[in-house]
Amino acid sequence: MALNASLLGLTLHLICIVAVWSAQDLGFGPKLKCYQCNSRTQPHCGDPFDNRTFILEPCQNNGQNYTRCMKKIVEFYYDRQWIRRIERNCAVEGEIGGEEGRWCHTVEGTQRVIARYCYCNNKQGCNHTGTKKLSPLLFTFSTLLTLIILLTQRQYTFVTLITLISFPFNNVNV
Repeated sequence: MALNASLLGLTLHLICIVAVWSAQDLGFGPKLKCYQCNSRTQPHCGDPFDNRTFILEPCQNNGQNYTRCMKKIVEFYYDRQWIRRIERNCAVEGEIGGEEGRWCHTVEGTQRVIARYCYCNNKQGCNHTGTKKLSPLLFTFSTLLTLIILLTQRQYTFVTLITLISFPFNNVNV
C-alpha cells in the first residue's frame, strides 16, 4: 500500500508540474522579456543605454509569437539637423545579426532617412524562449494543487500527503 500511495503522490505531483509548466505556452505566463522604450519620449532609451534605468518587461500576450528583442535606430534630417530616435521592443521576426546581435541591418530610405534594425535573442534583454525553467512559484503552486487533489480523496491525512510528496521513494525497498 505504501508503494502504491507513494507512486500515486509522485504521479499526481508530476502531472501538476507538467500542467502548470505547459500553461506558460498557452499564454498564461511571460516567455520573453525585452527592454521596451522609445527615445522620443524617454531620453534614457537612447545610446549609450544604461540598462539600470529600465527594467526588462514581458512581451505582451497579444497573439503575436515574440521570439527576439529589437533595437531600431532611425536617423533623419529635419530642420537642417540630423535627428536620431531609438526604439527598443519585442519582435516577431528579424534577422539575428552576427556577434551576438551586435551587427545590425541598415536600410536607407528616401528623403535622408536611415534605419538600422538590430535583433538578438541570446543575452539578458535578448533572452531566448527555447529554454524553460520551472520557477519556485510554479513548483509551489503545483505542489499545493497536488495536495488539494489528494486531500479530496479522503484517504490521506495532511501529514501523510506531505511525506508522500516530499519523499516519494521513502517506502520503496530496492
